[in-house]
Amino acid sequence: MYVYNLCYFVNHYDVQFKEKQMNFLSISTIQLVIEFVFSFGMFINALLFIPQAIKIYKLKNSCGLSLITFIGFFLTQLTIVLHGFLHHDSLLAYGYMLSMLTCGIVIFLMIIYRK
Repeated sequence: MYVYNLCYFVNHYDVQFKEKQMNFLSISTIQLVIEFVFSFGMFINALLFIPQAIKIYKLKNSCGLSLITFIGFFLTQLTIVLHGFLHHDSLLAYGYMLSMLTCGIVIFLMIIYRK
């Protein structure tokens, strides 16, 4: 009876260990996918300001655009960058620094070509 209990315990523990390993792998895989999608989203967010900058540059006119809105975007991105550095989240900080750069270019062009 003792040997049977010991064998049951070893087999049961082995099954639980393998299940935990599978859960760990699936959780880490999900985290990796989420981190990739998050990184891709931040990159796309930064790229979304570029068409506006190109349009302002080509037309040499920023009429119809709200400078206050873009300054608001810029300040929001600045607070996110500071939050990322404060919490040692370099992905968040550097991703939004890229957005700050492209948004800053739009703001710069809006000020230059304001009529």
